Amino acid sequence: MISELKTKAKESLKGKWGPTIAVFLIYGILTGIGSSISTKYEMVNGELVNTASPTLSVIGTVITIVVTCLLALGYYSYFLKISRNEKTGIDELFSKAGMFFRCLAATILIGLIVFAGCLVLIVPGIILALCYSMTYYIMVDDEKISPVEAMKKSREMMRGHKGEFFLLLLSFIGWALLSVLTCFILLIWLVPYINTTQANFYNKIKEG
Repeated sequence: MISELKTKAKESLKGKWGPTIAVFLIYGILTGIGSSISTKYEMVNGELVNTASPTLSVIGTVITIVVTCLLALGYYSYFLKISRNEKTGIDELFSKAGMFFRCLAATILIGLIVFAGCLVLIVPGIILALCYSMTYYIMVDDEKISPVEAMKKSREMMRGHKGEFFLLLLSFIGWALLSVLTCFILLIWLVPYINTTQANFYNKIKEG
């Protein structure tokens, strides 16, 4: 199934690499603004240390969360439409900003649950992350669904598919390592490829 999903992703991206890369770069730059504010690395006693003040760290974190929740559902919507060969454009990235509070609620809930799982052991945390990995896709497909219901539906959809999704993610490790040799420039193409493949996975398990 993995090779099939990847092949579909490549076919869907034909002739659309330009705008798709643009969406990825815009999303990455905008969501990275907060991180750039909250981090200021300097060499201290031979070690690289973040010397940003606590105030800047808090401000940066808040900005990151706000911007991410404004754009995340639009980002998922874009790649979902690409995977379905539907008409879309860069403006899709900003199309779900009105769902900000629902996206924020889902993000906080999933973050807390996964964090709690990681406190027990790393493996439970990973399993929980896989359980709720389809939440944003579900929210994009049904804009009226509540965050809690979307999470519940994701958990049900991923029953029996968590291992498949984990293996799908692992299948990109080779490309990720190769991107290091290109100073991460390869990620410009790799991330949209991964995002489209993940959207194909959602489509596949949704169909049953």
